[in-house]
Amino acid sequence: RSFQPGYEANLVLAALFGWSLSQLSPFVPSLDVGSIRSGLAPLAAVLTDPSRFSSSRAVTTALEILALALLVRDVRKHPVPVGRALRRIIFGVLALKVVIVSRQLSAEALTGAAIGLLVALASPRALKPHRPAISLLAVLMSLIISELAPENGALRVLNYVPFAAHMENPMLGLSVIADTVWPYLLIVAALCRLRPASNAWSATVVALCAAFAFALEWLQQYVPGRTPDVTTAVIALITAAVAVRYLRGSETPSTAPRSGRLEANRASNLAASLAVIVFASGLTTAWSLGRSPDETVITSQSKPMLPAPETLREPDLPGFRSGHPRLPHPDARDIARLRAENPDYIREVLKRADGGRGKLDDAILAEALSPGSQDVRTIVEQVLRLQPTWRGHAQTKPIALAYDWLHHRIPPDLMPKLRDKVIEACNYQINVIRVERMSPYNVYLYNSPLQALMACALAIYKDDPRAASVMAFTHDYWINRVLPVWRQVGGKNGGWHEGGEYVGISIGQAIYQLPAMWRSATGEDYISREPAIRGFLDFIVYRQRPDNAAFSWGDIAFTNRKPHDAVALALELRHSAAYAVWATKRPPEPTSWPWGPLTDNAFLDPSAVRSMPLTRHFDGLGLVVARSGWGADATYFSFKAGDNYWSHSHLDQGAFMIYKGADLALDSGCYCGGYASDHHLNYTYQTIAHNTLTVTDPADTAPMPPRKEKPARLIANDGGQRRVGSGWGADPAPLDRMEWEAMLDTYHTGRIERLLDEDGLVVAVADITAAYTNAASGEGRFTERTRRVERAWRVFAYDRPSDTIVIYDDVRASRAEFTKRWLLHSQAMPRVSGNTFTIDRATTSGPARLTGTVFHPSAHTLLPLGGPGFEFFVDGQNYDNGGGVQRDLAKRKQGELEAGNWRLELSPDQARKDDHFLVVLQPTLGDQVPATVAPVKDGIGAEIRTPERTLRFTFEPGRLGTTIDISRGGKTSRHHVFGDGAPIESEGWIPEILQKIRNFL
Repeated sequence: RSFQPGYEANLVLAALFGWSLSQLSPFVPSLDVGSIRSGLAPLAAVLTDPSRFSSSRAVTTALEILALALLVRDVRKHPVPVGRALRRIIFGVLALKVVIVSRQLSAEALTGAAIGLLVALASPRALKPHRPAISLLAVLMSLIISELAPENGALRVLNYVPFAAHMENPMLGLSVIADTVWPYLLIVAALCRLRPASNAWSATVVALCAAFAFALEWLQQYVPGRTPDVTTAVIALITAAVAVRYLRGSETPSTAPRSGRLEANRASNLAASLAVIVFASGLTTAWSLGRSPDETVITSQSKPMLPAPETLREPDLPGFRSGHPRLPHPDARDIARLRAENPDYIREVLKRADGGRGKLDDAILAEALSPGSQDVRTIVEQVLRLQPTWRGHAQTKPIALAYDWLHHRIPPDLMPKLRDKVIEACNYQINVIRVERMSPYNVYLYNSPLQALMACALAIYKDDPRAASVMAFTHDYWINRVLPVWRQVGGKNGGWHEGGEYVGISIGQAIYQLPAMWRSATGEDYISREPAIRGFLDFIVYRQRPDNAAFSWGDIAFTNRKPHDAVALALELRHSAAYAVWATKRPPEPTSWPWGPLTDNAFLDPSAVRSMPLTRHFDGLGLVVARSGWGADATYFSFKAGDNYWSHSHLDQGAFMIYKGADLALDSGCYCGGYASDHHLNYTYQTIAHNTLTVTDPADTAPMPPRKEKPARLIANDGGQRRVGSGWGADPAPLDRMEWEAMLDTYHTGRIERLLDEDGLVVAVADITAAYTNAASGEGRFTERTRRVERAWRVFAYDRPSDTIVIYDDVRASRAEFTKRWLLHSQAMPRVSGNTFTIDRATTSGPARLTGTVFHPSAHTLLPLGGPGFEFFVDGQNYDNGGGVQRDLAKRKQGELEAGNWRLELSPDQARKDDHFLVVLQPTLGDQVPATVAPVKDGIGAEIRTPERTLRFTFEPGRLGTTIDISRGGKTSRHHVFGDGAPIESEGWIPEILQKIRNFL
């Protein structure tokens, strides 16, 4: 009764009903609290961080609702009001999404719906003749914006098999169909409101709908991250045909005479309307195609696979080398130099090759170094017998190398079989990477499935039509996934997040091999233009302590695992300091796989490092490494405050290490006894094993969830940081940077807000609050832990002239009774006297000592904890793997790896929410005399006095940073070093209620 008689009104109402269905599929309600929270997660994300609001999504929703509401108004009976009913339906449907499994309510949907309804219901009656045209324009623009919205991902080709994806997931398929049908019902209704139906116009409407849908899908091939599918065009065609048939079958022929002038005006208005619509739609399309991907916020726990090779577009590689060999190989100059300067190398390779019957790798290399020396048929037959197993790289690499290096000498009758073998190997590597969800953040990818895939893809590309999809996958993975992760982790200055030997067996055998192979075959040179690649060499230099052992970082069992690619990369980029770290004087030989620059004794210069700066900030890691000089007696330290990159790193934001003659403040624990051993998960991985802060809630006892048929596991309550990354069973390694950023609330664990490096000072101002607390903390999850920390700020300062370190912490606990601990780990027992402590080590250069003075809190307890049976003590137990850690360490050379025997715990004597720690550390070696230190008279601060100058550090509670006054020769200078840390929130019941609301959302 509220709408005009006729089937156009029914079509509009059907579109409104279809929109409702599309919002509420899969129609499975759930009143579970976790499901409701998931449904509200996008809304909560925007309330917490307004920068996450996507204006394009809001505009899309506004246009959809505008189109629906305008046509609903157009088909109502005047003056029946429909505004209230529309508001109830639209906002009711949006609200119901919260309780529908896999559906979520977003701020963009609410905002867009409100704007669309407001504009539609407020439009004047004078616009009534133009409502169908405006509605048509709105729905077309909404489809263009949503369908051509770029996402982080690869370009994909159009799928021409209708309903293929829908049949694989029928429930999702029905949802997609509902989402596709209603806009085209609306388009048909609008077009038929613009002009009365006729046979010709009906056919035109169907053709327009199908053509428009197909055009959008075709254009998606050129939009990153989209999945173009002809199914959408098929659904649009069927929808339009059925709707038009419905209208044509229901209309009553008119016998009234038609005015020629009226028909001419109507045709003129229709043409003008369509011209405006086409022009506006074209502008919208151009704008959409020019957009960059919005920041993605993903709350779903589903973990997608990498795209299948056949869904990706073949890349455009204009500089691709068509001839062979394409991979790095020994050229004439290399061979001549080896013959002249290291003939034994060639002789030994030929001996092991044994005419092609020996070791396959040597046989291939021998034939490349000395053509005709090997029986190529025998080599190829060996290759053909290879069957990829496990991760496949051990077999794929020689398959690719034989095909590429020996290409012109392969017997013609064996070439088709060898091509088949190369394609088989390539597809095996792709399957391994996809099925195992290998991650650019993790060692498994670089050891060495990706090197194998790149080698075989480059070797066979353009030689076989089957290689097109292989190259499409390889190009997408390398360009769109691996390189962005290298840029993220390496930042502007290089570095890698995985610990110890993983630098050697992970990125250390990929950082040169991958870009060198790519450049050799395609001409695209990432080695020379990527700061993260060159910066890796700086990282290799700065991670070496004055005793030339690598610092202890993350999971480490061996401190001197060689990163093989560093030598090749150093020769390539002429980085003599990095070359000197690992190279030794020896005859020339290749430095990388499949081939690298020959070693060069003339380039070996151990003194080159002395020209490098004494401080380096590895910004991607949030790591500062500095030293007092380049001598063996130098003070060396590191300080870390950055994000978590999942793999083989620890919960150690805010941690520092100090070396002077020996480890004085060390990273304790040992990567002994295997991954996920009791010692590994309960102690060395957790914050308790590092020189940082803990805040303990006795109720933080949620067990580690069961995984892979293993029962739930109790983990020590160390009071430390959120359990993020590998080993905790929460999330697999991110597939790419996009997936990492979608979980930013999990992986963001701190940042260095400001770094000062001048006047002999190195000052890092860091906010590590996120390491302890995120939006999910306090919800009972094992990984996110209880909510214990509202603020954790650390200022780490080093004065090079006085060799003095000042550490200031501003910590606010969620509850006063939570115990705060300031930690420092050592090999030797700390000796405490009043507010000072000392740690002494014997070295070949004389006694090494660390002297510490506590200025805040004024009332405190200094507790040394350790010794036999308590080395790795936490939460009432010593996690020594039943003595296994000590037995492992006893087998090693003295000083090879020190796991620490003691820690010093500094705690305030009075329980309160806010505490401030101020500790001054002074490393000395031999007869060195430390500078004079004293607290400032007013407030929180410390003075450091030497004959040359006096430094005064002052700190303001509730403000992240420090002011440093330097007095020398009667002159005073000042440095203000402050970050952007949030000010203290006011106490009271209103902030607490708001926080509870945020936590629930």
